[in-house]
Amino acid sequence: MKFRESIINDFFNSKVFAILSAIALIFVVYVNYLSGNMISASSQSHGILFRAVAQSIPDPRISVALNALCIILTGLMLVILNKMFNFIRSVTWIFVSVFFLLTISTPIISSQLFTGTLVNLVIVLTMFTLYASFQNKRSQRNIYSSFALVSAACMFHYAYIYLIPVLILGYMLMQAGNLRSFLAMILGIITPFWIVLGFGIADLADFSLPSYESVWAALRTPQLHLSIVYIAIVVILTVVLTSLNLLQIINYKLQARAYNGYLVYLSVASILMMAIDYQNAFIYLPAVNLCLSIQFAHFFTLNSHTRRYIAVFVLIAASIASNILQIAL
Repeated sequence: MKFRESIINDFFNSKVFAILSAIALIFVVYVNYLSGNMISASSQSHGILFRAVAQSIPDPRISVALNALCIILTGLMLVILNKMFNFIRSVTWIFVSVFFLLTISTPIISSQLFTGTLVNLVIVLTMFTLYASFQNKRSQRNIYSSFALVSAACMFHYAYIYLIPVLILGYMLMQAGNLRSFLAMILGIITPFWIVLGFGIADLADFSLPSYESVWAALRTPQLHLSIVYIAIVVILTVVLTSLNLLQIINYKLQARAYNGYLVYLSVASILMMAIDYQNAFIYLPAVNLCLSIQFAHFFTLNSHTRRYIAVFVLIAASIASNILQIAL
C-alpha cells in the first residue's frame, strides 16, 4: 500500500501532472467560451496615463487566448525560476499544477485577459532580477530594470504600484542595497515616464487619478457570495501553510531563506491590497494564488506523510466544483 501511495505522490510531483493540469486549464476555458459562460473581470480601468491593456483587445476570442497563454507562460517561468534559484528545495512541478488548478477554480480570472494575469507576469519577471541580486552590491542594472518594468506597467493600471514597496523590501532582503542601488531605483521609476513624455506619446494633461469600475458589479448575487467564500479560503490557506512552512524554512541557508522571505512579503502585500482595494480584489487574487501554490509545494515536499496526495485530490475536486458552481449560478 505504501508503495502505491508513493507512486501517486510522485505522479503529483511530476511534469506529466503539470502538463495535464495545463491541458485541463485550456479545456475548461475553451468549454466555458463555447458555452458562452465567460465571466469577465475586465473593467473600464485607467492607469496613470493610459487605459488598461485588456481594454485594448476588443475581440473576446483573442482576449481568452492571450489570458490562457499568459497563465501558462507564468507557470513555465516559475519552473525556470525554481531551477535557477532552487527556492523549493525538491525536484517538483506540483507548484505549477496547483497554480493552474487554482486558476481553473475561478472563471473570472481564467476567462478573458485582465490586469490580474498581467500583474502575475510582472511579478515573476521581476523575481528573476531580484533573486539574481542576492548579496550583489553591483546589481544596479537588475534594480533599474525591475523598477522600470513596474513603473511602465503603472501607466496602464494603478494596481501595479503596490509592487514598488514590495520590491524595495525584497532588495533589502537580498542585501543588495547601497547608494547606487537607490539611484538605480529612482531612475528606473522615472525613465518610462521620461521616455513617454519626451517622445510625445503622452503629455501632462493625460495624467489622471486612479479610475475604475468595480469588478464585483459584473457578478450575480450567488456568484458574489461564492467568490467571497473562495477568496476567504485561499487567504486562510495561504496564511496557514506559510506559517507552517516557515517553521522548517527557517532552517534553510540564508539565500534560500531570503528567496522565500520575499514570497512572504508578496503574500502579505497582496492580501492587504485585496482588503484595501476590495472593489478590485480579483486583480490581486492571481498573485495570492501564485504564493499559495508555492507554499503548497513546500508543504507537499517537506511533509513525509504517505497520504499527502489526498490534499491534491481534494484540490482537484474543489477546483472543478468551484468552476461549475460559479458558471451555473
